[in-house]
Amino acid sequence: MRQKSPAKPRTAKAGPKPAAEPRRHPEADRSSQSADPEDGPPRFDGSPHDGLFRYVFRRPEHAAAALRTWLPPALLAHLDLDHLKRLDPVSGDDRLGERRADLVFQTTFAGRAALIQFVVEHQSSVDRDMALRLLRSLVELWTDWRRQHPRGLLPPIVPCVLYHGARRWTAPRSLQSLLDLGPVATAAALRPLMPQLVYLLDDLNGTGEDELRARPWPALPKLTALLLKHARPNADLSDLVPRWADLVRELDHDPDRDAWSALVRYILTATNTPPGELADKLDGHLPGQAQEEIMSTADLLRAQGREEGREEGREEGRQGQCRMLLNLLRLRFGGDPAPAIVARIEAASASTLELWSE
Repeated sequence: MRQKSPAKPRTAKAGPKPAAEPRRHPEADRSSQSADPEDGPPRFDGSPHDGLFRYVFRRPEHAAAALRTWLPPALLAHLDLDHLKRLDPVSGDDRLGERRADLVFQTTFAGRAALIQFVVEHQSSVDRDMALRLLRSLVELWTDWRRQHPRGLLPPIVPCVLYHGARRWTAPRSLQSLLDLGPVATAAALRPLMPQLVYLLDDLNGTGEDELRARPWPALPKLTALLLKHARPNADLSDLVPRWADLVRELDHDPDRDAWSALVRYILTATNTPPGELADKLDGHLPGQAQEEIMSTADLLRAQGREEGREEGREEGRQGQCRMLLNLLRLRFGGDPAPAIVARIEAASASTLELWSE
């Protein structure tokens, strides 16, 4: 929405010495504040919901705003969310086809040099075993912590889930609700011996639009929550987005110059919103530059789609060359080629395959 201009040099001014900051745990200063592979505009290579969620809530100030809404006041009173830090991204277990928690943050609490960690997941569908998934994430985080800190106690971890599916969340919110503890008598004896885990849930489906707009969040996470709530593959948001034009205008004050572009990309990727109609209905609500962003993003997505189509066509052609060459070898030598030869052919480029086929 705004023209990007080079930063002006600042002249240092003498002033009073700032007051010393409260003592914090050294681990908080070693957490991920350096360049992150996820920094920059969102990547929608997989799920656009994943891309937008991580792009917006990876910023500590946005995560802190959400946590102030989700956490109980008795806990908030002891937390230092002004110094919330995002930990380095962690990858899941490829063998299980899962990932670890979407985002992990940490801060100090109760004025002590100790850490409390928050695991923030987002879900677009109801997962009955969500508590079990979160338990596994927590155990992995604690295991990593113990590896780095052989002594001392483990930090508390508070799991949070942001849900934006089409129907209300119905999965159990506690791990013990997933356990078959038998009749009342045995359940009473077993329950104290079973692990306990309860996660916090923000169900956007069950939250009204006025309630979302009233949250004390910055404009970007607030718009993100509204979009996640309404975005469906067949949805046309061209009538909804103009209602949020006041929030879009507030993005002028966001330090992220790509914020509006990211939201437009999400709208055009995750929904069936016609870009021309969206730009027309925003006429008079937003500056012309914001409307131009819609059409330029649409052109970019169309160009990417054409390039992806060409890439798919080239790959299909290469695979056809592989099949043809393997068939020629079978006819020539009367049997299947050795596995090593098959692997070499399947890994070859189209030009190499063409050379071998001559």
